[in-house]
Amino acid sequence: MTAVSTGYPVLTAAHYRAFDSAERALRIPAVAEVQRRMSQQLLDPFRDAYRSVSQAREDAIRAVSPLRQVFDQLMETRRQVGSWLSKYNPFQPPKVTGLDEHLSQFRRGNVRTETARIARLRSLLVRRAQQGEAPGRTVTTKPQVTRGPNNTRKSIVSNPLTGLLDV
Repeated sequence: MTAVSTGYPVLTAAHYRAFDSAERALRIPAVAEVQRRMSQQLLDPFRDAYRSVSQAREDAIRAVSPLRQVFDQLMETRRQVGSWLSKYNPFQPPKVTGLDEHLSQFRRGNVRTETARIARLRSLLVRRAQQGEAPGRTVTTKPQVTRGPNNTRKSIVSNPLTGLLDV
């Protein structure tokens, strides 16, 4: 029978016995003392570094404390000012007073302009709706032959009827 290799080492009973003996050796008081001394030697530099960082942090806090006091004073002033500024809503759109009175003259001018424009459009539509001259009349008055009504007449009037309206 061939064993399939999974890439991982196969642990045997001998391995497990070696682990047990290593654990028992770690429980020996002399080995425990060596472990304690090694951990002490490793932890002391970290404790010193932590103390120096803590001292630097406290120094920084003491250096910043005047700025903190100024910041607290600013926040208190803002709170006091906010009480009388609270009646002003910055999101409310501004209101313009007297707009109707000032714009009435512009409204009257717009009404006059629109009335003249409507009269001009109406005259253009009336003129466009008119029929052209009959083709027989054009043939008898002019010697050339035509093929239908005269559609070449201008539809734009040079003198519109705007003067006839009373606004």
